[in-house]
Amino acid sequence: MDQSQTEEILSPEDPTAIYREVTFTGPAVTFYDRLARAAHANKRKIYFLMLCAIVVPIFLGLRSTRPLTASRIATDYFDRFRTGESNGVYSVAGATFGQDHLRHLFDAVGSTTLGPAGLRQLDGNSAAYTAYVRDQFETDLLVHAALQEGVLDSPQASFFIENSMRHSMADYYLLTRIMRPDTNLRVVVSDQAVQSYYEKNREQYAKSGLPQKETMEIIRRTLEQIQSDQMQAQIRLLRQQTINSLKDRGEHHFTGVSQ
Repeated sequence: MDQSQTEEILSPEDPTAIYREVTFTGPAVTFYDRLARAAHANKRKIYFLMLCAIVVPIFLGLRSTRPLTASRIATDYFDRFRTGESNGVYSVAGATFGQDHLRHLFDAVGSTTLGPAGLRQLDGNSAAYTAYVRDQFETDLLVHAALQEGVLDSPQASFFIENSMRHSMADYYLLTRIMRPDTNLRVVVSDQAVQSYYEKNREQYAKSGLPQKETMEIIRRTLEQIQSDQMQAQIRLLRQQTINSLKDRGEHHFTGVSQ
C-alpha cells in the first residue's frame, strides 16, 4: 500500500474511513505487507482475542474466592501516609502519621467501642490519648515487620485477615444498631462502688489476710469484669435477634455442615 492510499484511508475529512473495509492491491512484497494483510483478514478473531485478554482476567478476579492479600492491604495502608509530611506524631518506614489523622482515628474508634457518652468522658484525658497513640505506633511497627519478613504473603495470612475484617464489620453493624447519643459502653467502676462492696464483705476479706489495698484492686477488677460481661451479654442477645430477623426474610439459607 503506497503513501497516497494510506493518506486517503486516514483522511481527517472522513474520520470513519479507518473502520471501513480496505482493499489491498498489488503483491505482498515485504514481511510487513503479508502481516498487514493477514491481520486484516483475521481482524474479527484478533479483536475477539484482545477482548478476552482484557475481560477474562477481570472476570476471574471478581469471581475468585481468594481474599485480597494481606500484604497488599498493609502496603496500601503505609502508602497512604507517604506524603512527605514532616510534622507527624510518629513515622514508620517513611510513612508519617500526623496529629489530625490520629485524633480522627481516636474519636472514630472511641465513639464506636465506648459510645458517644463514653468518649465524652475521655475529653481532656491526655493520658488515655497518649496511650492510644503509642499503641498505634507499636502496632504499625509490628505490621511493617510482618510485611518486610514476608509473613503476610501467604494465603493463610490473607484468610486470617479477611476473617478478622468480616467479624469487625459484623460487630460494627451491631454496635451501630444500639448506638445513641447517650450510649456509654465504657467499663468504669467508681471508687465508691468498690468501697461499698468492700464494706459489705469486710469480715470475709479480713479472713483472707490480704492487705486492704490489694483487696480493693481485686474487687475493682471483679466488678469491671461483671460489668463487661453484662454488656457483652446484651450485644450477644442483639446479635441473635438480628440474625433471626435476617433469616426470616427468606433470602439467606444455611444448609448445614456435612459430617
